Amino acid sequence: MRLPHESLAFQMLGAAMAVRAVNEGTALPQAIEDTAAHLRLDRVRDAATRGAVQDLAYRTMRQFGTARALVTQLVTRPPGAQVDSLLAVALSLLLEGEQGDAAKAGRGGYSEFTVVDQAVSAAASEPKTAHARGLVNAVLRRFLRERKPMLAEVNRDEQARWNLPAWWLRMLREAIRTSGWHSRKAPTCVRR
Repeated sequence: MRLPHESLAFQMLGAAMAVRAVNEGTALPQAIEDTAAHLRLDRVRDAATRGAVQDLAYRTMRQFGTARALVTQLVTRPPGAQVDSLLAVALSLLLEGEQGDAAKAGRGGYSEFTVVDQAVSAAASEPKTAHARGLVNAVLRRFLRERKPMLAEVNRDEQARWNLPAWWLRMLREAIRTSGWHSRKAPTCVRR
């Protein structure tokens, strides 16, 4: 099945490709460029689609720690890199609504039904992921049903809560420990 470039499913698929490339070690801007080239998106004619793919990829990376922890919790066996990345993109969009910004629906946010439907369409559109469309549907619907306890469980993990990799958290802890900033008095400044 060929998806129109304007569809959210196509854009989610592109973002999933970029997220997968980041997982494999590519920087996100380069991953987005590579994805646009792979999808044959013209810089001028397909500017809106390129922008949408970029937006979804960056949204996903901002929520990546939580999304990865949720995928791990929701899926018993690894689903494959592309399906895993597609689930991360969809869960990131669903997590945005979780943060209490109901007004987002008018500013590029999507309803839960739309995210699930388009993620399933994205999975079904690719021969390598078509077998997993039922899995994508089941995982996303289960998340919507069990959202609060799942997020409470996932947020116990520091990487998921802060959306930072373990090495970064270690560096921050070490910097705080060695700087001693938390035990010093704040400087006093008098202004006129």
